[in-house]
Amino acid sequence: MVNKREDWADYLLKISEAAENNAASDYANTNISLKQELVEQQHTEHLLSEQKARLNQQIDFTNVITSSMEEGIYVIDDVGHVTFLNPAAETLLGWRKEELMGQSIHDKIHAHQADGMDFPNAACPLLDVLEKGISIHDQESSFIHRNGTLFPVIFTMSPLLTNGEISGAVLAFRNPEMTARQRE
Repeated sequence: MVNKREDWADYLLKISEAAENNAASDYANTNISLKQELVEQQHTEHLLSEQKARLNQQIDFTNVITSSMEEGIYVIDDVGHVTFLNPAAETLLGWRKEELMGQSIHDKIHAHQADGMDFPNAACPLLDVLEKGISIHDQESSFIHRNGTLFPVIFTMSPLLTNGEISGAVLAFRNPEMTARQRE
């Protein structure tokens, strides 16, 4: 009987040691996995921080460019709603950017022709760019100032493509009757 008890005690001791070793091993593996995940997360956060910094630099650079231009620039989405307006466009049109954001640009500045007749959406070359994706260069037209007066413009407009699809358009314009001194 002593043999059986000793064998049984040895067996239980081995099971206990094996369980302790497995628990220690599981703990060590879990700890290693957690450390790896933490390192990966820190690396991802660092990459995101770098990308955010580069994006902010690009936004600042773009703002400097568009703010420095004498030509009015606006961007519309694929349905003709304003998504961007530079300071020169605000001055030339008499509208603040905040007032035009999300609004139909055609309805605000291009709904009437120089003779005062309505200019329907279907006949608007500006909106045609969104449908056909063809650029317009040095086109003469007239825009409506916020105060209701029409003024002549010369504009260039190009579609914006995202993954081969028209996602909007950008338009640059100037009033040919205004001198640089008048724009200031």
